[in-house]
Amino acid sequence: MNRREAVRLFEAVRLLTALPMVKSIEVASVSPRDVIVIESEKILSQSASENLKAFVKRIWPDNKCVVLCDGLKLRIAREV
Repeated sequence: MNRREAVRLFEAVRLLTALPMVKSIEVASVSPRDVIVIESEKILSQSASENLKAFVKRIWPDNKCVVLCDGLKLRIAREV
């Protein structure tokens, strides 16, 4: 991780910890092919979901983002 990536990660962690719906944050290496999944136990409005996606796009511009709320879970079934 270079300095620029570290600064972006620090900013993301700082802003996400300010959100009341976030219980914990884990740091992981993210490649451009990874999809960022944000889960919330509460129902989020469409605009809140779009704002979260826009924020993630600023931090990880090459990644796709999915926002799930109200207990929705995302699973991937990979071809064997």
